[in-house]
Amino acid sequence: MSLELFSILVLLAIFAVGTVKPINLGIMSFVAAFLIGQIGGGLTVDQIFAVYPGDLFILLVGVAGSVTLIDGRGARFTPWSTDPAELANYTLHEHPRSTYDFGAGLLVALREYAPDVLLLPGPGATLGAACAQLIVCEGYAGLRSRAEFEQAQSGPTPILLSVRR
Repeated sequence: MSLELFSILVLLAIFAVGTVKPINLGIMSFVAAFLIGQIGGGLTVDQIFAVYPGDLFILLVGVAGSVTLIDGRGARFTPWSTDPAELANYTLHEHPRSTYDFGAGLLVALREYAPDVLLLPGPGATLGAACAQLIVCEGYAGLRSRAEFEQAQSGPTPILLSVRR
């Protein structure tokens, strides 16, 4: 079996486990890729880090340090008042073992920041229906029914946008 096929099978196994256990798929996939590279590919740690997109890591860490983050409990981590130890504890210990409540995070974002537009990063709009339901349930921007939401979406300034759609 090729290393590529084995990697895909491991990723599928991680997804399967993620459907029945509350694990962080990103962390599990990262660990699996590291182990497959080291054990299966015979790569050294330096070789693995040499092909890891460092600019992406810097972008993610840099953005995370300059914007407010909202976790699956609805707790906010602001760049000016968050204790780095608390954020690290949540990120490394609590988050990988708990299920992310997307609805709680979105409701906090709507209530605290009152955005004019919600942008789904995509690809596509897989979270579009869930966001629309939460917007209507919250009565956000005066939208209290599906018909009102659809009318707002078809107008000149839709409330929910999706990248690559």
